[in-house]
Amino acid sequence: QMGGTKSIGSYISLILRITAIGIFTKITADFCTDIGERSIAQRVELVGKSTIVLIILPIVKNIIESTKNFLL
Repeated sequence: QMGGTKSIGSYISLILRITAIGIFTKITADFCTDIGERSIAQRVELVGKSTIVLIILPIVKNIIESTKNFLL
């Protein structure tokens, strides 16, 4: 839905997806740390955080556009 407003359901879906990625990343990184692979755990955390940022970018863009349209 480019340029349009998103429904509440799509935002909830994104929040759930971000939460799932965060939980999966934390569990995987903790497992890697427990088996002594701290460098792999750090990479897993980096990939998880990067994925979350990529998912959030369209939301931030919509917020900025909405704010800009409101102020103009």
